[in-house]
Amino acid sequence: MLGWEFAPAISGGLGLATYQLAKAISKYADLTVIVPYLHEQAAMPEGFETLAINRMATDQAIATDLPGKATAYGAFAEVMLITTELSPYPVPVRRTVMVETDDSPELLAPQETTQLAENEAANNKMSARQIRTLFASGKAYGDNTMEKVITFTQTVLQLVEGRTFDIIHAHDWLTIQAGVALKRKLGIPLVAHIHSLETDRYGPAACHTENAIYKIEYIGMTEADMVIPVSHYTKNRIAEYYPNIDGSKVHVVYNAINPDEGLLGTTIAPPKISPEAPKRKMVLFVGRVTYQKGPDFLLETAEKIIAQDPEVVFVVVGTGDLSNWLASEVVNRGIGANFILAGFLSPDRVAALMRTASVYFMPSASEPFGLSALEAGLAGVPTVISVQSGVAEVLDFVLKANYWDTDRFAHYILALLNNPALAQVLSEENRRTIGKMSWDDAAMQVMALYRYLLKKKG
Repeated sequence: MLGWEFAPAISGGLGLATYQLAKAISKYADLTVIVPYLHEQAAMPEGFETLAINRMATDQAIATDLPGKATAYGAFAEVMLITTELSPYPVPVRRTVMVETDDSPELLAPQETTQLAENEAANNKMSARQIRTLFASGKAYGDNTMEKVITFTQTVLQLVEGRTFDIIHAHDWLTIQAGVALKRKLGIPLVAHIHSLETDRYGPAACHTENAIYKIEYIGMTEADMVIPVSHYTKNRIAEYYPNIDGSKVHVVYNAINPDEGLLGTTIAPPKISPEAPKRKMVLFVGRVTYQKGPDFLLETAEKIIAQDPEVVFVVVGTGDLSNWLASEVVNRGIGANFILAGFLSPDRVAALMRTASVYFMPSASEPFGLSALEAGLAGVPTVISVQSGVAEVLDFVLKANYWDTDRFAHYILALLNNPALAQVLSEENRRTIGKMSWDDAAMQVMALYRYLLKKKG
């Protein structure tokens, strides 16, 4: 299994889902997880082997190609690496993108993508010490994300030497390159697990061949023997924006949460029962402050609610490329006193906030799943979410609206704030629904897909 983020070093749902799924699958399979980074002070997870590149011995005889400015790279077309802006999420940093070197704007067909990373001519090498240094900061993203992705791919190819595997399971675009290269090297099936798409992060405008991440996703899903999106919402977006991906190999497996546990597996406190009335009603938002998560619709909804109830306070947990914009807008619109912009908080502090929130609000414009809504439900918080989210498919006792319908959002939130009986019924039923979910169930579904692929391979 190839992961990019991995608990406890996380910046979003990808690291949580990868960790919890790995932990569950390890009960049924011999599992090796390869990730770029595991905190030096963190204990290695139990139940499966974890290879963290930042923990490689510095004298280990591993070298990998260092991408230069004119390096052709693998199955992802003949490309030139240039310095510009790249990130898996919109953040104001320098980034590296792939640009076509031929005249064709079309994606290459799988049969044309014959030059893989392991066959690439090596002009520059990185020692194991240099590789460790590249991943040592624990920052999963940033101005050198593509360099990390390419280095991860080529390092993984060497880490598996002498090992035997039956299945490759790659999480998101960041590891799909490595998955494709391993499939070619080992001749075994590849599973591509899709937690988020470039079209979620940037919208339909992402669908062009000059977008390196879109291209990696497209070719990775084409090469994969099985594609696992985390919701039917994401499955439908694959069909819409990634044409010619064989729909028969796309199988949904929902994310989950273990009952009576937080997202990281720590015991979660029971929901508040008949609490003392808080001085102010609190609406909680947890997520990256970026286009995908709908902060503009959060702001519009807040304005409408505050106009009717000036005592409501909105707490925003998270950072992103629109953080400064949001901070400016709440001041410009005269509602600064009703907002607390908390920035990034630890899972423990988020859990504590959820236990005191009056309503959890997730107005995402495009949310492949939305793990935070499950944790809010377990904490007993009545929840309002957008229809454009995967979690909306599994939760019947939350209030849902289209992400742009801020009038309906405001109406729902005010109804929950002003009607404690309604809020209590919905939160209790929602918690009961979530209590039936588990990562074990998700793991069993994944194991069934593994068996199908192995049987098909013969």
